Amino acid sequence: MRAIDEDQIWGYEYNDKWEDIFAIQDDIAIKVAQELRIALSPMEIQQIEKKPTDNLEAYKLYLKGNYHWQLQTGEGYQLAFDYFEQALEKDPNYALAFTGIAMVYSQGTFFGYVSPNEAYPKVEEYVKRALELDNTLAEAYVILGNINRLYDWNWKAAEQNFIKALQLNPNSATFHMWYSFLLAFTERFEEAIAEAKRAQELDPLSSWINTHVGNIYTIAGQYDRAIEELQMSLVLDPDYWLTHHFFGLAYVGKFMIEEAIVAYEKVADLKNDDPFNMVFRANAYYKTGQKTKADNLFDSLKQRSRDRYIPPMCFCWIYQARGEMDLYYEWLEKACNEHDGFLPWFRVYPIERYRIPDEPKYNELLEKAGLFRYQ
Repeated sequence: MRAIDEDQIWGYEYNDKWEDIFAIQDDIAIKVAQELRIALSPMEIQQIEKKPTDNLEAYKLYLKGNYHWQLQTGEGYQLAFDYFEQALEKDPNYALAFTGIAMVYSQGTFFGYVSPNEAYPKVEEYVKRALELDNTLAEAYVILGNINRLYDWNWKAAEQNFIKALQLNPNSATFHMWYSFLLAFTERFEEAIAEAKRAQELDPLSSWINTHVGNIYTIAGQYDRAIEELQMSLVLDPDYWLTHHFFGLAYVGKFMIEEAIVAYEKVADLKNDDPFNMVFRANAYYKTGQKTKADNLFDSLKQRSRDRYIPPMCFCWIYQARGEMDLYYEWLEKACNEHDGFLPWFRVYPIERYRIPDEPKYNELLEKAGLFRYQ
């Protein structure tokens, strides 16, 4: 369809069987390129015609796993892990399934399911296995970029790997979104927004993509635009918890704390409370003088930490809101030592607008960890 007037510019009917799905995908990609008069390079044709697996059951399982990790919930990660493992049982040489498991381990460090120091050696192991099977696998280079971005804090290496992935597959919305995160981390906000919007163009119906477009605008300090994007994202899925979470962040950026509390409480209803939602809610309660509610959440978080991993930044943010700066710095140092994946986000999130620690000590800790405040 032509976007400006919705006229159909190309159409073709396929009556093939599911078993022919890979051939259909290849044919569509090539026909679209021909209709749009796009000259495909030999490498692009090779990538289009490459079959990820000969086992269709493994492919279906991979698609299910890919869907569930994007829910970014404990149940979603577990289901994704199970589906990827089942895919490998069907096809032990299915490289994409190895990258899927690597993604689950990496993302699991964000929401308190596994520590980075435990998870990332496994991430590297699975990526290595994927590259041994296929050294042109774009997804593997994206995972390497995320290792650099979230664990090594090596921005240069991360960018090299993201660019490599995009060279291999320039039309992946997810890849553009991951690259956008890196650009936001390094405070290249205009480029970050451009990459996020490119991801949205490529996959306009993805709740994960659309929600993160709003997130990028928030990080860039464009809070009204962030709220506009998030409102549009709710049309796709009004119960996607991550959208409401980022509403809260945008409202914090605008000093609209009561509205942020409503958003965070909605997240709690939808997601059964993960550690970071508890922290953001507690912080907002402290800011509005609701100390009893905040203290109850803090006590609950400490109770949880007795039998499961809680990212150090959770405690760091709580102590910041409580004004207990000695403990704030103690947990900030723990976050540096454990390579807490939220620490790079911490540098650019609007919650920073409420940060009150002594600047030299803060900068000294982050510089020592390799996380310069401005790079």
